[in-house]
Amino acid sequence: MTTGVLIYSFDTPTTAYSKLTERCISHVNLHLGLPITVVSDNKHFEGADNIHITPNTNNWRRYNNQTVPWYNEERTKAYNHSPYDTTILIDCDYFVMSDYLLQLSRAADDILLHTKLHDVTGRNNIFHTREALLPLVWATVVIFKKNNFVEKVFSMIEHIQNYYQHYRNLYRIAHIPYRNDYAFAIALHQMYGQNFKDYSIPTPMNMIGKHGKVLELTTQSMTFSWKESWAKICNQDIHVFDKEFFNV
Repeated sequence: MTTGVLIYSFDTPTTAYSKLTERCISHVNLHLGLPITVVSDNKHFEGADNIHITPNTNNWRRYNNQTVPWYNEERTKAYNHSPYDTTILIDCDYFVMSDYLLQLSRAADDILLHTKLHDVTGRNNIFHTREALLPLVWATVVIFKKNNFVEKVFSMIEHIQNYYQHYRNLYRIAHIPYRNDYAFAIALHQMYGQNFKDYSIPTPMNMIGKHGKVLELTTQSMTFSWKESWAKICNQDIHVFDKEFFNV
């Protein structure tokens, strides 16, 4: 039985996601020691198997008060792209600094995602509770097994992506462009009903939200600031909103 990490990486005109991916790979190699597969458009990443596809480039998002391209519509095919029996799917701006995901992958039966967030700045302004009429999840980290049930979950996610505006209206989602978090949340609600604990990672996902700035990143720690304060997080995995730090 194989376990590995899957990462999607597509540079946009505004963000060098490939630089994030290179840093992400180094963290995975050190802390998880698992094989890595990167799905990208044309770049080759050392230390990983590479799958090259052409992404859909029609989506967009609001980022730092600007409308920017957002190439995020390919991970609905993660079940087919992954060569592993157990897959740890992570965003390229998620930095592993512990073996926690490895422990979760050994305990997973079907699929696991974060259903709670922890804003490490303590401001708790990352999301609003009235964004949608369903329990929210974050597709930043998705741990899944290859089995019939999970294959049906991903088929449902792809169906929701194809008819996203219908489901957005059905669940009264405020966010206009397509977002994987909502597609996964809708699919899991359809498949699990109210049994959200069956797919919940038991701990919140650490995140530095907007207006937080990364000052320094090592393989063991991240130093960050917000307003007039700064702090360091050590030996804990974390998701980063601030992409500019890696565009230098």
